[in-house]
Amino acid sequence: MKSPSILICRLAPLENMGVMATLMGLLIGIRNFMPDANIVVLSYLPEKYEYLEKLGIKLIQHPWWRPWGKLWFLSSVLLIPYDYIRCALFRILKKFNKRIVIPYSEYDVVIDNNTEHLNESLYGSTSVTISLLQTLLASLIFARPLVTTPSSAGPFITTRNKWLAKRILNRVDLLALREKNNYQYCLDLGIDISRIHFVSDPGFLLEPSDKEKVYTILNQEGIVKNDKPLICFSPNWLEMNRFSFGESVSIEERQEMYVRLMTTTVDYTIDKLDANVCLLSHMYGGLLSDNKNDDRYVNSLIYNELKNKNKTTIIRGKYMPDELKGIIGNCDMFIGGRMHATIASTSLCVPTITFAYGDKYYRIIGDTMGQAGYIIDLREPNYDEILQETKNKIDSLWENRESISEILKEKTKQVKQIALYYPRLIENIIKKYK
Repeated sequence: MKSPSILICRLAPLENMGVMATLMGLLIGIRNFMPDANIVVLSYLPEKYEYLEKLGIKLIQHPWWRPWGKLWFLSSVLLIPYDYIRCALFRILKKFNKRIVIPYSEYDVVIDNNTEHLNESLYGSTSVTISLLQTLLASLIFARPLVTTPSSAGPFITTRNKWLAKRILNRVDLLALREKNNYQYCLDLGIDISRIHFVSDPGFLLEPSDKEKVYTILNQEGIVKNDKPLICFSPNWLEMNRFSFGESVSIEERQEMYVRLMTTTVDYTIDKLDANVCLLSHMYGGLLSDNKNDDRYVNSLIYNELKNKNKTTIIRGKYMPDELKGIIGNCDMFIGGRMHATIASTSLCVPTITFAYGDKYYRIIGDTMGQAGYIIDLREPNYDEILQETKNKIDSLWENRESISEILKEKTKQVKQIALYYPRLIENIIKKYK
């Protein structure tokens, strides 16, 4: 029997280790059920990311995008209609000549990777509209069985996006959700119940690098495990620039308050627990530029303001998500604002404080992992209240760390089983259409 062939599209930016964790977890799940599957990833810059082929995938140039600098959108304006017309023409010719091969017909299923940009309250109506239209284009152009990666879907606020979501998401063969509350929301929106499944986030399936490799990294970074607690901090560039302290503050005020909050929290943790701290980055810039969305920049700002620099280490290397997960697993506590960094920590049973800027944190880390009591909402405008809440929750987390680890151990077993349901559904869809 022919090996299944799977196409993954819309996977960017790969400088985001959360996106990479999703990909690697997805590959683990697929290989668990379809070990001989041929997996192809549409990449915006395949030459840049060719090292990822060691994961057993093939990267090819995305047909709808070229790296034209600030004019990148123009490439999409030109290439999307071209690809649509090309595929439509081949389908017409196929009716007259059966030997003609229609583009993309070699794939048994297409996975549309859109984990977050279906939340209008967080990303805005225009971003959600564009995201929905990308799913529509994938359905029309690829014309293959289409599934989404486990996504956070909704809320859709504008009438336009509610209308689009109902019609476009009813075209997919599988709408996979990673938040339980999204299930009823999608039903109420009018999406066919047979298409909707709660499957959790593939990032939970990611395994950490082997211990020897992680110890090598720790030594290279100058992180020494001793009798003192080791606490890992992982800030979020987006929280610093967009999603903290309400909408009434200027970006300069938001940045200053965010860095002050993180600096004060790091110093407080070191003093209170007599701990050592490492500052970890989970995002290394954007697709075409490292000047935006780079957690390394945030870490440098935090470090420069610390009073306890001698007890703090910035992790300066650029590591894959399994390596970062291995580093996190060597820590006694994790405090972070990146979703997949907290997925890594909680799935390793490391007691975790989560800085949140959206409902996804409450649904995934709060509900799924049972850690709602250790989430801090950075959208609240009062700095002093957030700082005090942070200190209180650090004290509580440390005092109850053993029982929390036991809770996380049980939750992790459950969530991994739920996450494995997703590749099984993909396998069933492939069998259905073969």
